[in-house]
Amino acid sequence: MAQGRVAGANAVAAVAGHSLASYVHEDTPLMFRSKDVEMYALGDPGDANSVEWDPGGTGDQVFRALVLRGRKAVGVQLVGTCQGLDGYLALVRSGAEVEGH
Repeated sequence: MAQGRVAGANAVAAVAGHSLASYVHEDTPLMFRSKDVEMYALGDPGDANSVEWDPGGTGDQVFRALVLRGRKAVGVQLVGTCQGLDGYLALVRSGAEVEGH
């Protein structure tokens, strides 16, 4: 929704000859839960310059990954559980370095 507001404001600004605004990513996690599946994600989904690191403790029905750029946590994805979500969100939001990956 915020992207749409910035896009609308930029359309008006462009017509009026004013400078354009930049969209600033909101730090809101994706959270989805149904009776069959849970998914949670925050931050960068990863690219060629990043690596997914499995912090362990995953089972057959669970996937966890921290997205790292260098040693810095830039994103997280969890499927099948929200266990550990708060800790992973804190790592991503603070840009903490992750040891032992």
